[in-house]
Amino acid sequence: MPENELEWSPELIHPKNVAGTALLGKACDILELIGRSPGLLDQVHLAEQTGIPRATRYRILAAPISRGLIRADPRTQAYTLGFNFLDLA
Repeated sequence: MPENELEWSPELIHPKNVAGTALLGKACDILELIGRSPGLLDQVHLAEQTGIPRATRYRILAAPISRGLIRADPRTQAYTLGFNFLDLA
C-alpha cells in the first residue's frame, strides 16, 4: 500500500471521537448501553460500564428522558429505551 493511503477502518466513517462532541459521544454511549441491555439498566451497571461521574450521568440522562428517548423506572431508577426512541426507528 502506498505510504500516503490510509487503511480502511470503520473509524474513518464513524469516528468515536469528533472534536467538540465529547458530551454527545457520552450520551450516545449511554443510549447504546441502555439499548443493548436485555432488561432495565441500573445506575450501578451504568456507572461501571461508562465510568462517567454520577452528576454528569444525571445531566446527560435528563435530556433524553425529557424527550421520551429513555424511560426511568420510578421505583428502581433503572433505565430502558423510551417509546419515542422506537418511533424514530
